[in-house]
Amino acid sequence: SYYLVDVSSAASTKLSLSNIPAGSYKSITYTIGVDSTRNVSGAQTGALDPANTMFWSWNSGYIFMKFEGTSPQAPANTFSYHIGGFSGANNAIRTNTINFSTTNLEVKSGATPMVHLSTNVQKVFDGSGATISVATFDKTHMPGQQAVKVADNFAGAISLDHIHN
Repeated sequence: SYYLVDVSSAASTKLSLSNIPAGSYKSITYTIGVDSTRNVSGAQTGALDPANTMFWSWNSGYIFMKFEGTSPQAPANTFSYHIGGFSGANNAIRTNTINFSTTNLEVKSGATPMVHLSTNVQKVFDGSGATISVATFDKTHMPGQQAVKVADNFAGAISLDHIHN
């Protein structure tokens, strides 16, 4: 399944997954991005509907993440990162695994367990991929090595906050 999280809409930050087999889980694995098959299949529906403004019609591919804002350090006082790309050196798709180090997630009948993840936005700028300065890199709107650096940093910005069983 694909989900679109828009931090300006609190409702979209709460994802409900169904049909999870009962059991005790030690980690969660998820993918940030859109796989190659869906990327080359044109516009789709649901979270992948072009009406969500996450589709590059000029490149027939999906934007995995938009990160935009203002900064006095940016040349025009704004920055805009539209991250996508799914093949070769420009592959910005990231798969993350978050281990539940102290408490397993218990999925059982009649219960609604919750996993709370948090995102440290600062790590988009100084994460594992590279240090990014809006003064020298204020915009990317296409696949490429700069987009890959932002994707690496963003993947590392997401962490476990806590679990409710």
